[in-house]
Amino acid sequence: MRESYPAGGASGRKAGVDRRLASKNLRTGLIAGAICFLTFGAAFFVAAVY
Repeated sequence: MRESYPAGGASGRKAGVDRRLASKNLRTGLIAGAICFLTFGAAFFVAAVY
């Protein structure tokens, strides 16, 4: 039998809720990282043009 952590579901949450939140946080982090990467690249592009 597969049990969630902590054993017996003492946290009051289901594993699906935690996975959905983790997936949302991961997506948000990747989007923020992509924006930072593009901004960093744009700085070099502007410096090269200048």
